[in-house]
Amino acid sequence: MHICAVFFGKFTIFIAIADCFAGVIATTRSRAAANEIQPTRGEQMLRQNANKLVLCCMLAVVLAVSVVLTSVTSNSNVAIADSSTTAYYSGNYYNSIDTSLRGDDFRDKLANLITTTHTTYTVYNGGSSLALNNVFDKTDKNPNGSGMVLFYTGTVVSSFSSSGANREHVWPKNGGKAFSAESECGSDAHHLRPCDQTLNSSRGSLSYGEVTDSVVKQGGSTSYGNLCYRSGSFFYPGEGYRGATARILMYVQTRWGNKFNLQFVDGAGHSKTIGDFKTLMKWHLEELPTQEEINRNQAVYEIQGNRNPFIDHPEYAAYIYSEAGSYYANNGTTMANEVNALLANNNPYGGQTNVEPTKLTLDEYSCTLEVGQSRALTLGVVPANGNKSVTWESKNNSVATVDQNGKITAVSTGTATIAAVSKVNANVAAYCVVTVVKPRSVVMVEVDGTPTKTVYNAGDKFDPTGLTVTVLFDSGDVETVPLADCKWTDGNTLEETLSAGTTTVKCSYKGVTSDNIVSGITVNKVVAAQKTITITVGSFGNAGYNWQNWTAGDVSGFAYLYTSGGKMQFNRKKGTAYLYNETALSGGIKSITMKGNGEWQLLTNNVAYPQQTGYASGGTDCGNLTLTASGVTWKLDGNNEYFALNLISTGAAYPTEIVITYGNAAEECEHVAGEWETEKAATCAADGSRVQKCTKCGTVLKRETLQKVAHIAGEWTETAQPTCSATGTKVQKCTQCGTVLKTETVDKIAHSLVHHEAKAATCSAVGYEAYDECENCDYTTYREIARLAHTEGEWQVTESTCTTDGSRVQRCSVCNEVLHSETIAATGHAYGEWTVRTEPTETTDGLKERRCEHCDDVQTEVVPATGSDKPDPIDPNPDRPGDDKPDTDNPGDDKNSGGMTISCNSVITSSAAILLAAAVVPVAIAVKRKRD
Repeated sequence: MHICAVFFGKFTIFIAIADCFAGVIATTRSRAAANEIQPTRGEQMLRQNANKLVLCCMLAVVLAVSVVLTSVTSNSNVAIADSSTTAYYSGNYYNSIDTSLRGDDFRDKLANLITTTHTTYTVYNGGSSLALNNVFDKTDKNPNGSGMVLFYTGTVVSSFSSSGANREHVWPKNGGKAFSAESECGSDAHHLRPCDQTLNSSRGSLSYGEVTDSVVKQGGSTSYGNLCYRSGSFFYPGEGYRGATARILMYVQTRWGNKFNLQFVDGAGHSKTIGDFKTLMKWHLEELPTQEEINRNQAVYEIQGNRNPFIDHPEYAAYIYSEAGSYYANNGTTMANEVNALLANNNPYGGQTNVEPTKLTLDEYSCTLEVGQSRALTLGVVPANGNKSVTWESKNNSVATVDQNGKITAVSTGTATIAAVSKVNANVAAYCVVTVVKPRSVVMVEVDGTPTKTVYNAGDKFDPTGLTVTVLFDSGDVETVPLADCKWTDGNTLEETLSAGTTTVKCSYKGVTSDNIVSGITVNKVVAAQKTITITVGSFGNAGYNWQNWTAGDVSGFAYLYTSGGKMQFNRKKGTAYLYNETALSGGIKSITMKGNGEWQLLTNNVAYPQQTGYASGGTDCGNLTLTASGVTWKLDGNNEYFALNLISTGAAYPTEIVITYGNAAEECEHVAGEWETEKAATCAADGSRVQKCTKCGTVLKRETLQKVAHIAGEWTETAQPTCSATGTKVQKCTQCGTVLKTETVDKIAHSLVHHEAKAATCSAVGYEAYDECENCDYTTYREIARLAHTEGEWQVTESTCTTDGSRVQRCSVCNEVLHSETIAATGHAYGEWTVRTEPTETTDGLKERRCEHCDDVQTEVVPATGSDKPDPIDPNPDRPGDDKPDTDNPGDDKNSGGMTISCNSVITSSAAILLAAAVVPVAIAVKRKRD
């Protein structure tokens, strides 16, 4: 009914529009056919109706398409994720956040907010209302009915406990190596989500990426609706949960990144790093926060007291990740440039991109590269929240090229200018001059300074901040090279990740290792608490002989067996009969106890065993044992984290239970507090922090905020110079951060006066008093003296003549200006009597004349021959006495002489005739055409 109402409402409007268009078309046609016979009224109506019909048909098609699209759009809400893009949050939770900050500065403020407001901690398991198994039923409840929604797929199950769902660490805990698996980050309700057991196990500790090689099972099947995929090191969530995944990871890094050293990487991460971040940012931009996310964020906020800011304000991601910072494990500049490229092409959240930049900055305005080398430029913008969309271009591609991420590649020797030009305002740009030289060989590498960070956990990468690397080339050049261009390795293992007990680090550049080493660092072993998992037939699905996935707690693996009979059945006759773990058992395997029957071989290794036909091989052979109903146990040294159990005896075997103990049984470290270390130096622009760590294990025991330091006032600088007409301004800025500390007004400067002497007034010009005027502005003391009155002189007369007017003029006797003027009309001729000059004869005309008494002007006239039969001349003015006024036939006296008088009636009549003819001719032509 609603669609019909909309349709007919729109149709009525379209009919009215059609009527207007028909009128316009009819008028246009009538004008275009000015030389054709006009159609009858009936023909006009027929044409107009035809016009209306055509327009109505066209508009009806548009209307139908729009109605169908409207109806499809209004009913296209995907069950797994409502794509609503209304305002995400309008409360005052973020009022204290300065949104003009960027990068680490903004992230640190946000981290402080969501950490200090995180007042209630949920727990991993248990019977309390804060246990995640109970929390999920509230935070993840189905918005469209009863039940709970599983993450990654949107599948609805009855409840967490009844469905056998797992607690999914979206940022993999990696067996507790990344962070505590069941507390703090490992039990944060904003982080953990309910997930299908099988899918959770298959995902394991994989990073995130777009792969479609193999479907991940859910509930033991690959036939569910919203498919997930995995391949290699990557897991691909179902549609509608990719953006949500990215926003959870951004929250985790912001909330817990400092404490557990969690960072993003390009590509696949491991343990404390995760990727692929470019893909995660792409998902964040493509899939906007859903109503499911928004509802859940509010529900968790009501429990924990803090919020996920990337759901409330998705634009915050761009504020942080568009700049290199501590959240990137490496290649921060490249990763930031990748984010900016994504934002330039697709940024549905606006925010930082809607302000026109006034200035672009680069981290380098000149650099030297060797042929084949690359370097990424870091772009900055003023103001800080200005649009960062730029076009990168090289002015000489034969020397150096640049991609749209700002990465320069040296091609050949020479010089090239690299330009970053704003896409918003082409007049705003920044330039870097690149000098490309021939490749040089490294002769020596030297490292100086003290690293800022000295305490690490095993598996961390070395942070060279605080060091300086100087390189000597074979050309004799000595240069300081970027720390990121160097390779930093464990002094013992020469691996890029540090191992427990290491105290030194080596630096190499272009394959040449420094002679001096970095010493004084501490690498602590990550202590994992001892754990136990139990594998039974319930750990598998219900299926025939095949490779089946098993899950026990947070550990998973595979086995080739048969489980349809409610038992674990292995059989050597099938050609393959073994079980192995895929998830690392952190801290090493301590023992395996197995119940059932058959002879079994235990193998252990430091890498996972592959899935293959036959049996597992390699690693450490821990011996064969024959199972009993009460169980047998292999005791191990805990050096390996992976195992495989091969069935050795012939025929079928039925193990009933496998119990695996792993991790460290040692008691928790008795921490010894060390000296306070500056984690982040305080500046006058931002707070810093310091930590106190355990000298034995490196655990951070305390963290304190270092308050901002005082600004250092610099010299006063004029920002607007004063003039003699306006005051100026001056500012005093901090020499460290550039913050304006004071602003003052600068008094106007004195006028630059030019003196002018007085000038007396006259009757022809005004005068003025002595005055001054400023050379630089409009200031003046000028005062005018009015003109004096004129002095009337004698009248000067110019007499008129017979043919010329005369005049009377009175002038000022001082300045000679004409004051009064009068005209004396011409007198006209005064002719005397006619005098015959030549007497006429019978055959010849005579001539007579008369003269003007004043000017001697002569007027002549023919005297007819006496014998002629010509009639006497007719006087044209018989009533005018000839003695008193000049003859009107005199040439020159009659102003209309030789002219023509035009009658007004004649004009009107002629015009009417022309117009009538213009009207009749087209009609006659049209009639003829119609007859033809």
